[in-house]
Amino acid sequence: MAANNVLFYTLILCQLLHALNMKEPREKFLGGPVMRNKYLIGSIFLSAGITFGCLFIPPVAKALRLQMMPAIDWWLAFGFSVASLLIVRLLSGLFMRKSEN
Repeated sequence: MAANNVLFYTLILCQLLHALNMKEPREKFLGGPVMRNKYLIGSIFLSAGITFGCLFIPPVAKALRLQMMPAIDWWLAFGFSVASLLIVRLLSGLFMRKSEN
């Protein structure tokens, strides 16, 4: 059951962070209008808060079969989610540069 929770939260975090992959070819890695969009950043935090809050609402946690995970599982979920953001950003930067040449 713990693996399902890790996958569930990894998928959610990947989807939330994927919104940060919208960028122009010449934008810096953490710059640009997407990273300065307070509504986008706020909605990411709000969505993450609601999702993690589901752990503490017993009927919702039971329906989704969620249970508290050890710290290492949270680090795995967060680490792989951030890794997916970095991989997409790096690959899109490489492909955009190739297409410009």
